[in-house]
Amino acid sequence: MVKTARFFSVETAVERANQLGINLKNLWEDFWRHIDTGEGPVKDGKVEFLYSEDMYTYYAYRHQSGNRAQFIVDKERSTSILYFVDEHDKSYKKANNAFRKGRHLRFFEEKLREKLVELKLENGDNFKIFASHSSIPIRMFRFDPSQSIDELLENLREIKYELSPTQKAIIRDSFSKGSNYIIEGPAGTGKSLLLFRAMFREDPTITSSEDSISNAMYVSCSKNLLKQWESHYNRTKCESKIPTEFTTIQDLVPGLAKSFHNLGSLIKEIPISREFEPILKSHLPERGSHEFIEAFSRLLYSVKTVNIEGTTDNDDRNKTIYLLKKCGFTDAPLEGLADVVDNTLRKLSKKAEDLKTHDHKDLLLPWEVMAGALQTPRDLSKYLLLVDEAQDLTEIELKYLASCNPASYIIACDYNQQVLGRLSRKEFITRYFDNAKDYSLKEVYRNTRDIFLLAKVFRIATKDSDPLTEPVLPYQKPIVSRSTNLDSLVFNLKNSIDNSNKVMIAVLLPNQKMKLEFQDRFDDCDDRQIYPFLISEIKGLEFSNVILVNPHEMGNIEVKTLHEKLYTSITRAKYMLLTIFTEEAPADEEIFSLFLTDTRLDGHGKASVEMDLVDAINELIEYGRTSIDYGELLNTATERAKNLLKQYKESSKESDLEKAITLMCKYEMYSDLSTYLFEIEEFFYAAEIAQKANDEDLIRKVSEKEKLIGLALEIV
Repeated sequence: MVKTARFFSVETAVERANQLGINLKNLWEDFWRHIDTGEGPVKDGKVEFLYSEDMYTYYAYRHQSGNRAQFIVDKERSTSILYFVDEHDKSYKKANNAFRKGRHLRFFEEKLREKLVELKLENGDNFKIFASHSSIPIRMFRFDPSQSIDELLENLREIKYELSPTQKAIIRDSFSKGSNYIIEGPAGTGKSLLLFRAMFREDPTITSSEDSISNAMYVSCSKNLLKQWESHYNRTKCESKIPTEFTTIQDLVPGLAKSFHNLGSLIKEIPISREFEPILKSHLPERGSHEFIEAFSRLLYSVKTVNIEGTTDNDDRNKTIYLLKKCGFTDAPLEGLADVVDNTLRKLSKKAEDLKTHDHKDLLLPWEVMAGALQTPRDLSKYLLLVDEAQDLTEIELKYLASCNPASYIIACDYNQQVLGRLSRKEFITRYFDNAKDYSLKEVYRNTRDIFLLAKVFRIATKDSDPLTEPVLPYQKPIVSRSTNLDSLVFNLKNSIDNSNKVMIAVLLPNQKMKLEFQDRFDDCDDRQIYPFLISEIKGLEFSNVILVNPHEMGNIEVKTLHEKLYTSITRAKYMLLTIFTEEAPADEEIFSLFLTDTRLDGHGKASVEMDLVDAINELIEYGRTSIDYGELLNTATERAKNLLKQYKESSKESDLEKAITLMCKYEMYSDLSTYLFEIEEFFYAAEIAQKANDEDLIRKVSEKEKLIGLALEIV
């Protein structure tokens, strides 16, 4: 490719390269080696994708010398133009200023208006000016002066994201039966995005044949993740789109979601001995929180469904310890947790049998549902199966998906990032999907270079060997600040952000107590587009702007786990990240100092900027993203409303119920709201909202409740 491609350069780039002593031959050949193979020796530098249109792609290339160049390359890779070259720091500053001022497209256009020269390789080692050209030899960039930075970045994040040749090959192969892949990589490397791109044929003119696949199914544990990609899918108009079903594993298996509801209700009714409280606290979320029921249900379900093969021990306690270890619990001792599990399962079994003999003959628990489901799995023999966050699926769920006999599959997972107790293992995935090729992702795809330089600090702190490289575009450096206390933080937020605020902000808090305190002090935060979440609640969610408060207060966890959670929290932010440490809960200086680590990458400086709290909040408002992606807005609003409803169910605080209803009605999400209200047994409101949604199924469900038969009949 290097021998045949034509190489052009604007004259100013040649002059600047000469001033810096840059060898254009080495620069060009290193660049081509990277885009030809999709990779290249790390010592040679790194290619960053900037923008793509139908026939041409724009790249930035950081050379091992620390200098940066920008190229445009045609689709056939027969021609390239070098339109900008400079020292890294100056290049970074110019690009950042251009993007901030909305001049990003003009910058491309202005550079390509300059006089071009064609460079040819002669005498082995030197480039020589061969001919001058007064016009550009290939079509210029399509310039739209009305396009904003946010629109450009959203295009990058969605269907126009430039995949490497290997990733394109994976998607192309996946439409042939039996072409299977397991994609592994840390948060932010684009695993979900790769699955999304697999919902589109690269060449829409290809017709279906017996060996090709015309349908896809996307499966995830997370409803948030599912809604996000379903929203992108529905909004993307493309001829190559293939029919795709979006489902969670609980919705895919008939009766599984209902059985988990049954299990959660039974757990709430079963008393737990005081002696077991500290044991549960060391392994699961705080008892009394809404996360506890979900986590404990998954733990019991996993133990009841994990493969028992491998032990001949007849002692129940030893057998349970063996099963816990198979589920990923390696912390010793496990005797106490085994006693809790055995004791709870005995009480559950008795309670369920009592109910079955009376008015609930059809009551089933999750392990009973899955035992039946394995006998009659869904037929996916004509589907491309796309499994996201596979590390959160249990062994029996993976077994079920494999038994559906998909025509081909792509499994995306991060073996080092698991939730709800360590219930999933690499062995489970590879056991049931054993005829797959492995592909590892390491390049982040986010638009916020600096946030990932900070995230890299915590990735390294976990002593994880996976190297992370920087994202595609520079934007805004993360900020770290100190506050006297939580009252001071709320006071400054109220003073700086009013109801006219257009910058959506997620506030991530370390524990339920602090979250409730924040909400009590800031009761109108939702009206100002400030949404509080627990750090443990945000897996799978993305926010444009994040305020991370006292992340070191997540509980008594080991340092490596803390670093992993910090990494996950940081990578939720797409544009602006502000981390705050209050003096009332002083941070371990080692943790605080990590936020100010010198990254030593291209003279980039500190991982974060330390700033006064008021200035930091003003900086967030000034540079925060104001044009909110509608799918992100709905996801955030829905998750916030669900949190408020869970709080209402636990505390009966009417204001939480009112806020949740107001928030979801604001975005006309009536069907979802009615379903959530039905689940927490607020049937009067559920019926009223179902009428607004004109949802006959929901109206019928409400009418079946004896308490509201009169009301339901009036609605029907």
